[in-house]
Amino acid sequence: MIKEIKNSAGQTTGTRILGVTTIERPSPSDIVNDAIGLLTGGITKSIDGYHRIDKTLLDIPFAEDPRLWICPIPDTNSMDPLFDHGHSNLYMRGVNAPDQRLMVNWIADQWDDGMANIIVYKLTGYSVVHRLHDIQLVGHPGHEERAWWFKGDNNIRKDPHPARDSEIKWLYIGTIF
Repeated sequence: MIKEIKNSAGQTTGTRILGVTTIERPSPSDIVNDAIGLLTGGITKSIDGYHRIDKTLLDIPFAEDPRLWICPIPDTNSMDPLFDHGHSNLYMRGVNAPDQRLMVNWIADQWDDGMANIIVYKLTGYSVVHRLHDIQLVGHPGHEERAWWFKGDNNIRKDPHPARDSEIKWLYIGTIF
């Protein structure tokens, strides 16, 4: 649940989401109103209704061209100043289970190399867009799984619950302002 925080003049100064208070910070304005029209080079529309990215343009060795999702950002302030309400983010994911596992493993490998990618992960009832903060192995030897911890760039603390591999849904690849 998102709750706006207002000052004595009634202006929104922040929000509270996932038990964490965020502060409104300046972000670039939304300039492009037709993201699909702007991005025509390596993007096509497939029969499943999703746009696709030419896999040869990517560092992840997908078997099939991955799905592209262009999504407006809600007003949570958790990722200010990187992106903000009204911007359109671009995300990708594998079109099938093997390609999705490949992407999730690639993200984990990137973390091992010091890269903190931004991910859409799904919790019960809602999706969260935050930067990867840590990956820990949990469970018993031989039955370990990854626990993915995230944190909004503008949040003081990491998110309260980890995600599992199956809850990693989309990889952030850019923002249109």
